Amino acid sequence: MTTQAPDNTSARLQHALAIARKALGRLASAAVLTGKSIAKAWKSLSIFASELEPSDDPLPNSVRYTAIARYSLVFIIFATCLASLISHIYNLQVTEHEKFEKFARQRCLKTKCTTGMRGCIFDKGNNLLAGNIITQDILAEPKRIPKKKLFETIAALSETLDIKPSEIATKFYKIANTDFDITLSDQVDPTTALAIQALRNPLVTITQNPHKNQNKPDRPTFTVNVNLDNIKNLEYHMPTILEVAQKLGLSEKETAEIVKGKQGIARPRQIVVKRDVDYMTAVRLNERLEKIKAPGISVKKSSIRCYPQGRMLSNLIGVLDEHQQGATGIESLFESYLAPTHGHVTYIKDARGRRLPLEETVRELPAINGYDIHLTICREIQSIAEEELAKVVEARNPKRAYAIMMEPSTGAILAMAQYPDFDPNDRTSITDPIAMQPHALVECFEPGSIMKGVALSYAISTGSVNLDTTFYCEQGAWRFAGRMLHDTHSYEDLTVLEIIKKSSNIGTAKAAIETGADKLYAGLAAFGFGKTPKLGFYPNGQQPVVFKKEATGIFRPLERWDSLSISRFPIGQGISCSPIQMLQAYAAIANNGVMMQPYIVDRIIDEHGVVTRSVPIVKGQPISPRAARQMTEALMEVTTKGGTATRAAIKGYKVAGKTGTAEIWAGKQYSTTDVVASFIGFVPAENPAFVLIVSINTPRPKAHGGTIAAPAFAKIAERTLKHLLVQPTEPIDQVASQNSPQYQRR
Repeated sequence: MTTQAPDNTSARLQHALAIARKALGRLASAAVLTGKSIAKAWKSLSIFASELEPSDDPLPNSVRYTAIARYSLVFIIFATCLASLISHIYNLQVTEHEKFEKFARQRCLKTKCTTGMRGCIFDKGNNLLAGNIITQDILAEPKRIPKKKLFETIAALSETLDIKPSEIATKFYKIANTDFDITLSDQVDPTTALAIQALRNPLVTITQNPHKNQNKPDRPTFTVNVNLDNIKNLEYHMPTILEVAQKLGLSEKETAEIVKGKQGIARPRQIVVKRDVDYMTAVRLNERLEKIKAPGISVKKSSIRCYPQGRMLSNLIGVLDEHQQGATGIESLFESYLAPTHGHVTYIKDARGRRLPLEETVRELPAINGYDIHLTICREIQSIAEEELAKVVEARNPKRAYAIMMEPSTGAILAMAQYPDFDPNDRTSITDPIAMQPHALVECFEPGSIMKGVALSYAISTGSVNLDTTFYCEQGAWRFAGRMLHDTHSYEDLTVLEIIKKSSNIGTAKAAIETGADKLYAGLAAFGFGKTPKLGFYPNGQQPVVFKKEATGIFRPLERWDSLSISRFPIGQGISCSPIQMLQAYAAIANNGVMMQPYIVDRIIDEHGVVTRSVPIVKGQPISPRAARQMTEALMEVTTKGGTATRAAIKGYKVAGKTGTAEIWAGKQYSTTDVVASFIGFVPAENPAFVLIVSINTPRPKAHGGTIAAPAFAKIAERTLKHLLVQPTEPIDQVASQNSPQYQRR
């Protein structure tokens, strides 16, 4: 092979040279023949001129040359015209090719926008939570509908779409005759804009352009619009419009062309006759319109958002607005991921604007579907939480209620049940505006006694106290800083473990004072109080996406603490938090003192199937592992005999948790009838599968955390343990019954 390559190259070169010589020879022959032809033509012209008179009386040379000159002139004129024609053709085909190509494209090509599908929302197990249903939108351009066809067109739309004819006619009239917004100029300098503004013309609006001035980037430009309420009033308003146009340097003729031309009232405007029409209805409408042969009605492929799980997770998932963009919840937070990217297709059309079926696509930019969002939520656990919370809501009719579950080792949210909720498929079910929001993130409450587990765990971590440290609890009443602090029972000496078990306010306050205000403040801050939890999506090596309107709660800085703060904050008074903030704090206790970043999105899958996952992130370590173990031991006592939450006990499992009953601040004092009853805990206590908070805001009649929230916790937790196949860790007969009557207030 290597020896033949040079021979092949040489042969090809010789062949190319032969072709070149042959071509040059032909060109030379053509040039010679052209010269001979011209000479023969000139000779023939001379002979022809000499034969104009009889040969016996030859013409003088002057006459003969005059005839030759005339015919030469004719030849030159003909050649000039031919050259001009060739030049014109060259100009059309080469010099002004782009201009006429653009003109031809406008006449023969049509560009149609295409839209991809919005991304779907799933739970962690690929169960669909939010998806799309393909529908059709019926659009109309009233100006394109001939008057003689208008009645038939309205009748066809009315009968097929089940809309009153008067309603359609009103829409057609308004779009064709009213509310015209006409742009007189979109490059107005500031001086001119001020001069026009000084005219105080009610028809004129001036807006600053978001883009910069190309010639002077530092100077803004403005757009001047004229707003006509009705075409019939055009002549009446024309003098004032001309006054504005004069400031813009427009003549009367130019202004009339703008206002009355295709930029103004003559431009076609499109309206939506009806959205979300099913496919068969759109087909029937097309068939009727084909018989009428009336232009101006089109069918556009569209989609409608659907939520197959109904009310489940409605507050968290959110809804879309009228522009099909995310308005609340996950739909809003991940709008840039879920929204599709628009494309377009350019094709050759016929005189009626229809695509020629045999022609290929000239140019196409495909639309891109939105990304799919997979939450950390488990649908089965979410269903359990919502079912059990609904029973409490039905029985107690609270203002708000929450049941939120987190995996302490990762920070993943497994369930987030909220009340009130709504049906996103039926907006009429929304009776409370706050129901549209994920109010577990944006609403706060005073936590009450569930704060004691957090405050005392930090006190243990600092070494100020331990479970055996004893405090005298003043037999249920203690004056501190001029104010009385009460316990629900008359206690004397209690250890820290007993303080947690009995939920002693006085004992907790004294342990906090022993720890010190500066240390207590640092501890509560380390647990995340006073800061947004930043729930969201945490991809590895990328910027996180978090909810932007989360509540920070009320946690005053140390310099603003008064003499009572050290005794009230540890028992959950004068401080507020969201359910997520309290959940992450207890998750740290359950996770050996390590606090994980809560997150709600497990993974995002793009249009190519590339998966981007959230990674668990350590947020901090507010307490030591030793303190976490000791506090877990104390919290387990809460659910045993003599504790405040025996109804939270689950047969076969050790449950660690804390009750809370916080009176709601009523403006000048705490209410005696309105409370927030809560229970927060984790199970199995020795190796937690999850942390769960149940909070009932303003139950009716009034109830305490141990009597209303603790039983709901037990039912949700027990069903979840069975779903997760978590085996019992204790003999059944050694665990207190769920129905034990032994409980106390707090």
